[in-house]
Amino acid sequence: NRGNLCFLNSAWQALLSLPCFVALCDRLSKLTVDQKDMPLIATAVDTAQDFSSTDSGSSSNQHSVTAAAALQSLAMFSPDDVPTLKGKRDQEDVQEYLCWVLDSMSTEMQNVLSNAGVCNQEESHSMVEESDEGWTSIGAKNKPVTVRKVGDGNVNPITQMFRGYMSVTTKQQGQAAARCIEPCYALPINFPDSDERLGVAGRPLDIQTLLQNTLNKTAVEDDSGAGRRSQIMKFDSLPPVLMLQLKRFTFSNGGLHKICTQVDCPEQLQLQSSWVEQHATFGRSDRMRYVLWAVLFHHGGSVTRGHYTCAVNHPEIGCWLHIDDTEIEPMSYEREIN
Repeated sequence: NRGNLCFLNSAWQALLSLPCFVALCDRLSKLTVDQKDMPLIATAVDTAQDFSSTDSGSSSNQHSVTAAAALQSLAMFSPDDVPTLKGKRDQEDVQEYLCWVLDSMSTEMQNVLSNAGVCNQEESHSMVEESDEGWTSIGAKNKPVTVRKVGDGNVNPITQMFRGYMSVTTKQQGQAAARCIEPCYALPINFPDSDERLGVAGRPLDIQTLLQNTLNKTAVEDDSGAGRRSQIMKFDSLPPVLMLQLKRFTFSNGGLHKICTQVDCPEQLQLQSSWVEQHATFGRSDRMRYVLWAVLFHHGGSVTRGHYTCAVNHPEIGCWLHIDDTEIEPMSYEREIN
């Protein structure tokens, strides 16, 4: 870690632990496309091949040099291309970086598809501009709902794998309900108020409780004086790979502080039907069940500094691994993650 690269290492170790992402990289490696048209994807594909091409006759030290070189190549791509003094990069938020990587890869892939004369648009999420008034659909109890969708609607392997859609429905007395549907790569998960963070009966919080808190109906004050509004958020479309971000920060006493409350994370996450729009599952309950594959940790009590590591459920080794820069060790899921 010679340049604040722990966030980058953790992000790519998590991505490269996903069998579907590695399989995608393998398919992309067979395309006859100029690498100049998709430089980030080409580097990611090379990295995936480096990580999966361990030779049983080579020493672990030789392979770690290859991995280090790959990370340096990936470090050339960043939302912030300006290095700090002494040639070191600024530390970045790992969730923001992951979303930037996926969005950038999606853009490169879309450009390649467009140049090849292929233009895919989602039929169920045909996007309109944010300034449009939307259209009216029939909601619960045959009441009208004004629907507005935002986003580009482009379809490619990255968006099909990682991008979901969230719907936020706003209701106000005397007015038609309004629903806004937006794409997202990572769903921000809110913590409850400080006096509720101990959970029920003093037990630690868990992901399901935090999801319920985030997706629960909330009352919103209307500055126009028209009264209170209620909002409820649901999954409008579920991605095959679901990324959740625990928003471990809060504003209090005039400053930004980190929330260090323990959160249990089950190996299997079953979404409740009340969290998902009915059309999102196509009548299949198994679409609401996810298996935990990677966890990214921020260490330290400050939101402005710290260290990133990750844990991955490695498919080839068959156990959980904790990756801290170049130190990689087996870890106990029950003791260290849940």
